[in-house]
Amino acid sequence: MENPVVDNPDEDNPSVENPHGENLGQSNTYKTNTKKSNTYSINHPSIKDGDKAVWISREEIERKIKTNIDYDIIIENKQNDKRQIDEIVTLMLDAICSPSPTVRINGTDIPKSVVMERFLQLDSEHIEYVIFAMERSKPEIRNIRAYLLTALYNAPATMDSYYSALVSHDLNL
Repeated sequence: MENPVVDNPDEDNPSVENPHGENLGQSNTYKTNTKKSNTYSINHPSIKDGDKAVWISREEIERKIKTNIDYDIIIENKQNDKRQIDEIVTLMLDAICSPSPTVRINGTDIPKSVVMERFLQLDSEHIEYVIFAMERSKPEIRNIRAYLLTALYNAPATMDSYYSALVSHDLNL
């Protein structure tokens, strides 16, 4: 039928005046739930405890990070900016709780479990080192998130060498 009857519109194209149809009192009991239930969501990353995986909340990870870096002490230091420390904690937390199986560090996708393990090793000295190195960085940092993720990830492996090189330079050795 090329010319449908306008008096009785097609159900697929309801009129603008009454988009829900004639029976406003009826509800659609057959609606499809498009929200996916994900037990292993962002808020529940796993940490290996021996052979079993233990699911922990974002809040628990945040507490663990803050405990490891002596958060309360580090923010009392007048040289440290509380907002900057909070940004670093949030960045670490977002990386650990990301739904992605990897985190991009220095252009390489590293398994999230490895990044989480490394970030949970960080202490206040590592955080202060990252802030110190960032402040002394000569070139403009274009992608601060990528820079901080890389600096935080590499902090345990590079901090001692960085300070040694700095001392050697200052003493003209």
